[in-house]
Amino acid sequence: MYCTNCGKQIIDYSVFCEFCGAKQENNNVSDASGEKKQQQKVNEDIAGFSNNNSKFIHNTGDSDLLEPNKNKSRNEDYIMDINSNVNEKSDSFKNNIFNKYIKKDLPTKKIIILSSVVIALIIFSLIAVFTIQNFNIKKDIDYVVERFNKDEIDYNKAINSLNNINCHERDSLIQYRNSAVSRLDKLNNSKKAYASAQACMESGKYDEAIPLLASVTKDDLNYQNAQTYLSESRQKYLDSVNNLVKKYISNNDYELALNLCEQAKQIIPDNVDDIDILITEIEEAQELYYEEQIKTLEESAKVNYENGDYSAAINDYQNLYNMTGDDSYNITIESVEYDWSNAVISAAEEQLAEEKYDAAIELLKEPKRSISNNSAITEEEK
Repeated sequence: MYCTNCGKQIIDYSVFCEFCGAKQENNNVSDASGEKKQQQKVNEDIAGFSNNNSKFIHNTGDSDLLEPNKNKSRNEDYIMDINSNVNEKSDSFKNNIFNKYIKKDLPTKKIIILSSVVIALIIFSLIAVFTIQNFNIKKDIDYVVERFNKDEIDYNKAINSLNNINCHERDSLIQYRNSAVSRLDKLNNSKKAYASAQACMESGKYDEAIPLLASVTKDDLNYQNAQTYLSESRQKYLDSVNNLVKKYISNNDYELALNLCEQAKQIIPDNVDDIDILITEIEEAQELYYEEQIKTLEESAKVNYENGDYSAAINDYQNLYNMTGDDSYNITIESVEYDWSNAVISAAEEQLAEEKYDAAIELLKEPKRSISNNSAITEEEK
């Protein structure tokens, strides 16, 4: 853009001309208007220079100035003096503009800047104080939990200490304190479990100690010891299960042995493979025992039947059916009952032939109680 006063090119959107100091009322002066104004100013300067030069010549009586070529250097010196005078006036004008329109606003700007800096520092200080205070309060809360974890204070004193910490009604701090109370409760339960587990281990109740040791939390200072005792308790419990299983097998208490193994699976699931091996041993021993029992009972039933001890034979066959669930033993029982019934009736008739009525009735009592289908015996009794 160009100055509206002197016509010189200046920075776009300037408020004052940097050459003449004139205020620019219209910042959007076109280049053509500016050039025209600049040309007009140059013409005026030339005219003024001519007039001044003429006056100077007439006043000094120096006719050499009327002939520029005659004394060229003298004319040039004069022009330089004029330019120097103009530049001095221009600089003076600029200083006047600065003092009038700019310098007087500096105190106000300084105050604004300083006020902004002070406000920023105050805000930063408040934030810093708030942050440090929050940090210290959280540190105090953690310290209470830590002291309880180290057994320096009991549970009730720890709870009271937490409740006495001033959270300044800040939601974040209140939530943090509530979280600490929750952690304290878990630690308290963990410590109780650890103490109970130690008592169970001392009395040899490893099955009860194992779940208690497994419930000890990681933030409990007893956690590492609990893990060591847990591994030890599992091994000792497994050893005790092995010993009991052998005892049950020797007493033919296979159901008790199997129930013990199922319970052990729940208590030490990490040792399931070892327990499955025990179960296999129990089942094999049970199967062998049953085979021996079946063979023994079958031999006993046969001997009792041949000796006429039908009641004992029926009892043997009933046990065989209970052990195996084989219906063929029920058929055998019916056959033995039939034979027993016939034998008793024959014996009773012999007693009747000898008129020994009481002896005949006595012979019929036991078969009547034991035989399910005793209609023939009832008839004979009549």
